[in-house]
Amino acid sequence: MEEKLCYVCSPYRGDVARNVKYAQELTGRAVRRGLVPITPHLYITQALDDRNPEERALGMEAGLHLLEPCECIMIGGRYGISEGMRYEIERAHKMGKNFSFADCGKLNGKDEGFLREMSRYPDMEERKQEFIHLLSFVERDGVQKLLEWLESTDFYTAPASTKYHGAYAGGLLEHSLNVFRRLVKRCPAADMDTLTIAALLHDVCKIHLYEKTEDGYRHNEQFPIGHGEKSVILILRHMPLTDEEITAISWHMGAFDSRAGAGRSLSQAWEKCPLALHLHLADMEATWFDEKRGPQE
Repeated sequence: MEEKLCYVCSPYRGDVARNVKYAQELTGRAVRRGLVPITPHLYITQALDDRNPEERALGMEAGLHLLEPCECIMIGGRYGISEGMRYEIERAHKMGKNFSFADCGKLNGKDEGFLREMSRYPDMEERKQEFIHLLSFVERDGVQKLLEWLESTDFYTAPASTKYHGAYAGGLLEHSLNVFRRLVKRCPAADMDTLTIAALLHDVCKIHLYEKTEDGYRHNEQFPIGHGEKSVILILRHMPLTDEEITAISWHMGAFDSRAGAGRSLSQAWEKCPLALHLHLADMEATWFDEKRGPQE
């Protein structure tokens, strides 16, 4: 067994007996393919009343939390794409999950078009334009100067690591956007300019850090001044930062930072600047839940 988690998405409402039988069939198919299936509507509906709008909403939200750690979503289309399935599929698309289709050969035009759109992911240029658009909304002197600097570097094409998450061209850009979405979700009431700066720029330390090899990437550090603190220094060359932004970006590696074992610096940073902890957690969520891992390049 591959031990890859797979979220099973199929209808429940309507002909419940038929749909439960179908969900069981899809779950069995996933197991036989070596996957570890998660089929929330087979068991959450045993504890909550799907006919009650409030309990249905609770069940849907609980199920979507189970989607986060899954590598792929299996979409069972034998009986069409229900409203609940659409919601799950849209969330899976936003999380960047891989799609697996079962019995989708006879969908109507509307459902087929929806799945085609959801299974298409932004290319590098689209992600670049999204990044520029988000950062351009920040009201801070130096933003345009910083964007011009980024354009002169390999930021938009660099990998996020040598062999782990985002170990492919454009991985750093993709990771930065994923961290932004995660951080905004974690801190909905925080200042949007600060969230945008902290999330989108926390890893600029990786600019010109990786060198392409025949079988992947390797480190080629030209400015060995640390990790988070390096990002802070590079940003400050072009744009001012608040103390909160400096602290969050500097400590976004959390306990993985080599400074963390020396005294209480990390604990003090998290105590005085909750954003530092939230940025670290958003970074981990993006790495483990949203991005491809392993030597897939």
